[in-house]
Amino acid sequence: MRNSQLKPVYNVQLGVEGEYITGLDISGERSDQLTLIPFLDRMETYTGHQYEDVTADAGFESEENYTYFESKGQTCYIKPQNYERSKTKKFKSNMSLRENMTYDAEKDEYTCQNGKKLKAVYRKTYI
Repeated sequence: MRNSQLKPVYNVQLGVEGEYITGLDISGERSDQLTLIPFLDRMETYTGHQYEDVTADAGFESEENYTYFESKGQTCYIKPQNYERSKTKKFKSNMSLRENMTYDAEKDEYTCQNGKKLKAVYRKTYI
């Protein structure tokens, strides 16, 4: 805060299906990204039901959350954080962005709008 005061913050999550609240969670996490997995695990424990499809807003987008859904066999619909920006002409014409390049999975390379090939030359694994 600007006046150097610390105040308690609570993050409230609601699970909804067919206009009915099916789950509620209150946590001290500041970020939505870190609340999704514990919330869904608690919902599954208490209801005994795992949802096939989960929809969430951009605040929940993270690699950990996508990996979680993949490991559980669930389909997730999470709005990308750059969704609004990606619709602009400036974004679409920026050829330095990976999103605007063609990816060849077989060769593991990108091709930019000028036809130049971009390949990984070094990989580093963090422990």
